[in-house]
Amino acid sequence: MQPTSYYARHRAIILQKLRRSRLTTKGGQVLRGLVKRPHPDHCEICANSKNQNGLPLKLEYHHWFPGCPEVGMWICFKCHKIAETVESDSLTLFMQLYTKLKAQIEKESYDRHIVSATGAPS
Repeated sequence: MQPTSYYARHRAIILQKLRRSRLTTKGGQVLRGLVKRPHPDHCEICANSKNQNGLPLKLEYHHWFPGCPEVGMWICFKCHKIAETVESDSLTLFMQLYTKLKAQIEKESYDRHIVSATGAPS
């Protein structure tokens, strides 16, 4: 029986610690050795701890101060996408387009309903 190295015996734990202490930015820059907030076992926004398959949820570290990446929160992929959208001001444009389209569809539906109820040709 050959002795195994410390790394081989503790590989999973070592890799987990490395992942939790680094941050990849939108620009692809990798920052290592950050002191982040403690890693919870659930998303800090929606509180989910498992994915739809019942497996542990992979959490991402969301930060919002470009000069201070260690200030952030641990959230799931879905919440991270929402947080990024909210912070990019895309949400305002989305809400304007959504409201306009919804009103247009409701009007079209209402007009079709009135036409079909009166028997008027369309």
